Amino acid sequence: MDLYDPLSRFLNFIITTLILFNVIPNSVLAIDDKYEKCSSRFRCGNMDIRYPFRGGNQSEYCGYPGFKVDSNSDVPQITILDRNYRVLKFDWDSKIVSVAIQDYWENN
Repeated sequence: MDLYDPLSRFLNFIITTLILFNVIPNSVLAIDDKYEKCSSRFRCGNMDIRYPFRGGNQSEYCGYPGFKVDSNSDVPQITILDRNYRVLKFDWDSKIVSVAIQDYWENN
């Protein structure tokens, strides 16, 4: 077989591809269990909350560090620099979160 023959190159490609797919472990191709657990949305009040935030019964490794949303009395709250904020709105398209200082919420 000539190495430059199109048929032999095609056969080499097929054999190499088959070997690679048999050598690559299934765990590399499988969906990560952490991804499955962290990709689910959770509900707080009337809001759907998702990554990069975490909350509900999601594990510590879900979401960005410091982006934990607490659902106290069906109102999403987030703590930033030791201050509690009430989440007013998640705008997922513009990636903007509107918040209000929780301490001032009842004393406008």
